Amino acid sequence: MPNPPDVVHGHALLTYDGLLGMFPHAKYAYTVHSPVKLELQATGRGQPIRQRLKLNIASHLTNRIEKRVLRHSHIIISVSAYTKKILTQLHGAKIGDKVQVLTGWVDESHFFVAPNREALKKELGVRSDSPFYFTLRRLEPRNGIDMLIHALKLVDDAGYDFQMVIGGGGSQKESLIQLRDRLGLTDKIRFLGRVSDENLPRWYAACDVFLLPTHALECFGIITLEAFASGRPVIATPVGAIPEVVNQVEPRWLSTNNQSASFAKILLSYLHGDLPSHSPHELRQFVEQNYDKNQQLHRMEKLFKL
Repeated sequence: MPNPPDVVHGHALLTYDGLLGMFPHAKYAYTVHSPVKLELQATGRGQPIRQRLKLNIASHLTNRIEKRVLRHSHIIISVSAYTKKILTQLHGAKIGDKVQVLTGWVDESHFFVAPNREALKKELGVRSDSPFYFTLRRLEPRNGIDMLIHALKLVDDAGYDFQMVIGGGGSQKESLIQLRDRLGLTDKIRFLGRVSDENLPRWYAACDVFLLPTHALECFGIITLEAFASGRPVIATPVGAIPEVVNQVEPRWLSTNNQSASFAKILLSYLHGDLPSHSPHELRQFVEQNYDKNQQLHRMEKLFKL
């Protein structure tokens, strides 16, 4: 090859594994978004025992590949301190010491603080007479949408009105719709399906609160930053790396655990006006100062030059 690369940077485990050693003079860098063993095991939540067994076997096999990949990489990047800690536990201190934390980022120019949220709600078909919650999630077991629906049932039982819009698709979509209908929340919870990049900023900007109900293994949570860049508060579970971001803004926006009763309790606190508030300008400024795309790319460039 006349111009071999100076750096080979991978994100996908098996593809990157196939490239290892192909360019002997290159520096190899691998970014871990989520440890593959725990990702597969978390996918098994709520699945039949046979499916959980298959995923558990696959998790151990791919964990070996991940360890080999990390051992042979010159640079390992994790998206959070939480991910670095988990990688150290899974693969040992020698690999853990190689891990550099480089968090996610937001292109804040793609998101905006709505000058008139009521008008935007009307455009999106959302009423202005009750709180409007929004979330964006893959509808998979570890992301906790089932827990969220049960929590909203508790809020409904307490006599409070609300509107919940859930963006995203996934394997649990039909079962989650059935759960919503069975709990009598058909008129209060709407599933959008996939939300286009063009429309997504409008949903963020219009909501009263963004909800992040993760059940397990949130290794960063870029959607938290997208909500903040839109000037909107985030109520979340204290799972994985979520507290690393939310605690910098408002620790009281975290529930005490990832169970529906705890999440319902913090939603009721919001409805009672008991949670601290922060201005849209303050939330957006937090992202601009700490998670700007160009700043993070510059840090990545410096890592590659080590």
